[in-house]
Amino acid sequence: MARHASKFFRRATFGLPPSATRSHVRVILSPPLRYRCEGTPLVFRTVRSPTASSAAVRASMQANRSRDTRPELALRRVLHSRGLRYYVARRPIRTLRRTADIVFPRSKVAVFVDGCFWHGCPEHHTVARANAEYWAEKVERNRSRDHETTELLRLAGWTVIRVWEHESVQEAADLIASTVGRFGESVEPRTHISEPRDSPHTPG
Repeated sequence: MARHASKFFRRATFGLPPSATRSHVRVILSPPLRYRCEGTPLVFRTVRSPTASSAAVRASMQANRSRDTRPELALRRVLHSRGLRYYVARRPIRTLRRTADIVFPRSKVAVFVDGCFWHGCPEHHTVARANAEYWAEKVERNRSRDHETTELLRLAGWTVIRVWEHESVQEAADLIASTVGRFGESVEPRTHISEPRDSPHTPG
């Protein structure tokens, strides 16, 4: 078990800052679920976050929410007003540890509302002044995870729609409504709604 744990530890720390030591990372192995997804071990990691550089930054970090953000609520209100019903903060695939913001199970449509800072928006993402290296790596990990999530869901037959928080709620609702109306029919791949329909898929 010690040898396997060491191997999983190396996997868990892959891509973390050099300053992250074994004491910063907690690896939990769950034998019954270890190979639940194509042989990928179930690994959890927690990394010590840097201290906020100012009161304003601290307030911003504390205000960050994983669900029910303003852009999400605005989009959900518009969708609901159009008669669409959906699940909120739900795993499209129960055995896949990825949660979408809005899910239409019958149509197999998963919607993600991505924050400009945390997900590296090419238009509005700003580089943090303090702990710049840490935040840059964190955002890059988020982008990689977003790309991986999108690909895993598409391979499982889901249509994935990603919306930047700055994008038009009405346009996003139009795209979602038309996609759901096709009951899972595939659409041309776009990372976010503002991308041209014929643009290639890129991580983000």
